[in-house]
Amino acid sequence: MPKKQLVAEALIDLHRRLSTLATRSHERRKIMQETANLYGVSEQSLYRALAQRARPRALRRSDRGTPRVLPQDKMRRRHETEFKAR
Repeated sequence: MPKKQLVAEALIDLHRRLSTLATRSHERRKIMQETANLYGVSEQSLYRALAQRARPRALRRSDRGTPRVLPQDKMRRRHETEFKAR
């Protein structure tokens, strides 16, 4: 079964509607249930999508420019030993 995708505009609108309500409001729960039923996803999926939308994303990897397999110093030593052997 394919993963159901929520429309970005729907998440923005849902966030806007929820931001006017108290955190533990019954009305907030009703809005989440209605939206979950409308898009055919669970409430937990909606909360997860809202949390991921608010999370900042890195533009680059934190270890950009360094090899993933070996640390830089081990890579240098390995490279030097290979060329000395030739």
